[in-house]
Amino acid sequence: GSVIWIPLLARPLETSELLAWVIPGGQTVPVIDWVLAARPILGMVALAFAYQVFCVWRSGDWATAARLMGFAVAFVVLPFLVSCGLFFCGWHSTRELWALAHRAIPGNPRQGRGKVSRLAAPRAILAGVGAGAAAWWFAAGHDLSPVVVQAVFIGLSAGAVPHIVLHAIVEGIGAAPFTGRVTA
Repeated sequence: GSVIWIPLLARPLETSELLAWVIPGGQTVPVIDWVLAARPILGMVALAFAYQVFCVWRSGDWATAARLMGFAVAFVVLPFLVSCGLFFCGWHSTRELWALAHRAIPGNPRQGRGKVSRLAAPRAILAGVGAGAAAWWFAAGHDLSPVVVQAVFIGLSAGAVPHIVLHAIVEGIGAAPFTGRVTA
């Protein structure tokens, strides 16, 4: 949840404006009022997060502690949409693809990575072309508008629910996603 609550705490105006764009009939003032009212709770969450990172670091898992702190810093200093893209595209999806590669061909992660890469390549190329086109569009001086943000969030939301449901199904029944067999 840090991808949401840290920007709400550190960058309330920017995050509230973007949230107002995606809430039907949303306006920035009521959203910023809600965010400011929630600051004490978000502050307690930040303290719990800091304590958790400390415990992870103290346990000797320095890589995880560094990753958590690195993302926390990114969520504070980078624009909200950039930090979300960094987290979801740079970390979450990469980690998920790595896990799929290990499941694709158990015992041979290298071949598994090849199989997952072949299956994911068309979508990855399409996403790369889309991201490049968007970068070109905004680099040409076009502003980020509520309509663009709404389209992105609607698209992400449309994929998020099936994504979570599939995770639950695969974990719940022990399905082997590349064979169609149930392993439990």
